[in-house]
Amino acid sequence: MKLGQELHDFGLAKCAATLGLVVGSLVGCGESQVFMAARGAGYAPAAPADAFPRATWFGVTTLLFDDGQTQVLIDGFFSRPEGSLLSRVSPDPRLAEEGVVAAYGIKPAVCRLRGMPLLACPFEDRTGLSLIIPAHAHFDHVLDSPLIAGLTGAMLLEAASVKPISRATKNLFGENIGPIDALPRVEVARLHSSEGLKVGTMTLRLIETPHIHTPASLLTNGATSNDFAFPAWKWEMHEGENYAVWIEAASHSILVIPSGGDIMEQLNAEGIQADTVFLGVGYTGRLNEQEWDQLWEKAVVDVGASRVALVHWDNMQGMVDGKSMPNDLEPWELFWLDRVWARVEDRASQNGIELLHVQPGRALEL
Repeated sequence: MKLGQELHDFGLAKCAATLGLVVGSLVGCGESQVFMAARGAGYAPAAPADAFPRATWFGVTTLLFDDGQTQVLIDGFFSRPEGSLLSRVSPDPRLAEEGVVAAYGIKPAVCRLRGMPLLACPFEDRTGLSLIIPAHAHFDHVLDSPLIAGLTGAMLLEAASVKPISRATKNLFGENIGPIDALPRVEVARLHSSEGLKVGTMTLRLIETPHIHTPASLLTNGATSNDFAFPAWKWEMHEGENYAVWIEAASHSILVIPSGGDIMEQLNAEGIQADTVFLGVGYTGRLNEQEWDQLWEKAVVDVGASRVALVHWDNMQGMVDGKSMPNDLEPWELFWLDRVWARVEDRASQNGIELLHVQPGRALEL
């Protein structure tokens, strides 16, 4: 499909300052006032310090799950670099400073079995951050994942498109971080199986689902190049595999859908059911009514969800300070969030589903 048609289909042509908007500064096209007002009026309360399991959101779809002993991180995008999509990025070196990662509530990986090396330690016997799962390898999901792994000792799900980014991270930080250890194949296979992978008291599964189509898809599909290096253009981090993540913690099931793409029978075919869905809504405001209804039906209704939290609506910028969380993040107008909210509110009301308005850095009790 030609670029002009791509822009027209997404309603972006009238917003374009230059042809470079596909990878450049995308100016606001939609509205977000109603969406943000609804969020401001409906925040979920922070969980008590001793309430587990819980989830903490840090913008886009970076989510930290904690059962009280063991932690799992989905994605790992904390740097949130300022600038347009035309700017180069690197993991922020401030993340490697003492105490910064701990300020996010992230704990180093430790083996409970005395004398056993961490690499040999069974996942059920690990405490602290034990596993990092990048949902896919776009910059706003994977940028800091290898760095956090090197700082904490967590295992990293290192899909083909993530591996060059891990290598570039190690080259950038050198001896200032520890090894970046890839999740062994046997555990990767369990993640993809119906049995799942037990991490602490949590069980995790991966389901491959389509990423939503965007104008940038023209440049970011496929795999990250093996000669990838930082600083890098944002579009050099290619999508690779795209996953939804299912987690069971204390008999409560959670489904994380980082990208609301063309989900049809992928979840149903794997028998996925979930009490709470974290639904990525980036670009879903550009879906037509039929496409939106299909997404909601397959990702929320068919899995039996009773609660939905909307994620991946923010503008991806401004490093979130783990010591003093902001009241909120800035929306990205390109996502047409008021349209998203109208659809979500309508369907949630019809289906009797509770909408959760989570704040960055505030734990949500599960």
